[in-house]
Amino acid sequence: KEHMFFLLSFCKQMGKQSLFDVYLNRFRNYYFSYRTIPSFEMCMEILGVNSKSVVHRFFQQMIESGYLTKRSSTYLPQDKLVSLPFFESVQAGIPTGVSDVLPHAISVEHYLISHPQHTVLIKVRGKSMKDAGIYEGDVVIVEKDRNARTGDIVVALVDQE
Repeated sequence: KEHMFFLLSFCKQMGKQSLFDVYLNRFRNYYFSYRTIPSFEMCMEILGVNSKSVVHRFFQQMIESGYLTKRSSTYLPQDKLVSLPFFESVQAGIPTGVSDVLPHAISVEHYLISHPQHTVLIKVRGKSMKDAGIYEGDVVIVEKDRNARTGDIVVALVDQE
């Protein structure tokens, strides 16, 4: 345990990615692919470790860092886990290294979805909306609302279809 924290500290001092950050990137890749928190056994494979105690310590670090919470025996994702880096601006025409600007993270859902309890995602089938920029296979965010306004694109149930 002391060796792991020494390694984390050493990596941060050397400007390299910490072991926690490496594990977190692997964990996030899994989460974004499957939209579920992996079991400890699966997490051992994802992280490339042979010990559940390493996975347990990693989960504890994620809780302490605000990426997960634990309710009963269930781990739940927090906004910080699914947030994306957000840079305030980029200077056009002047090369700027990514390391020169420190991002903060935002959760895209907060910008796209105003009423999550009334919102669904639907995969588009057909080509009739291509002129509106909606193509077959796209996933659209649909907020359930009975009041459509002029110019709104709606998903409507007509004759149970």
